[in-house]
Amino acid sequence: MDYSGDMVDTSAMLPALVRRWQIGWGLSRGLPTATDDGEALRVELGLPNRYREIIALTADTDPQSVYSLASEAARDPQRVWLTVPTCFPQTVEVALKTEGLRLFDGHERMMTARLTDNPTRDVPGGYTISTEREGALIRAVVRHRVGVVAARGIMALTGTDAIAHNIHTVPSYRRMGLASALMSALCRVAIAAGAVTGILIASPQGEQLYTALGWSPVASVVAARNS
Repeated sequence: MDYSGDMVDTSAMLPALVRRWQIGWGLSRGLPTATDDGEALRVELGLPNRYREIIALTADTDPQSVYSLASEAARDPQRVWLTVPTCFPQTVEVALKTEGLRLFDGHERMMTARLTDNPTRDVPGGYTISTEREGALIRAVVRHRVGVVAARGIMALTGTDAIAHNIHTVPSYRRMGLASALMSALCRVAIAAGAVTGILIASPQGEQLYTALGWSPVASVVAARNS
């Protein structure tokens, strides 16, 4: 097996987890409901550089499906991204390259957490944090005392899940604990709304932060696009 770190083989649970994540991700971005054929989720983003996204569901239990989805993406006249959550990233990479897709650098990680395990963090002196809930979305913003936005992020509520999305700290304000405080604030509001489980996809840079906050990796995420 070529998954890495402290992950265990979560192949059997991945399809359900990916579906749960995608619902929240879609809410965060205001996307239409994805179509689901059991092999993949397909969602229209309508962007010039990302018109459609295909999200694989059965990469680990049916490796041949990755070749099929990659071939579909490669033939599409629109710009298509293929996202593959997997415990076997090296195997997936071979399939995507074989079908002519261009891999994005680095593997992201799908991570989960029990929200009550996320530690409480406060913003440092000179900063304020505010949260706002609008329907299924929770937004948090950290501002410097002069009013400049230093960090922001979203959590989408779906059932008892809270899906974190677009957690971003302005580069000049990084390494000050702002992202930790942001996540803490989002989790508090999500818990109050009845959420139990957090789900997110972390960039290679963000994984260290979420690990320190008690989130655990369940799969690598390999992404590619057609030419």
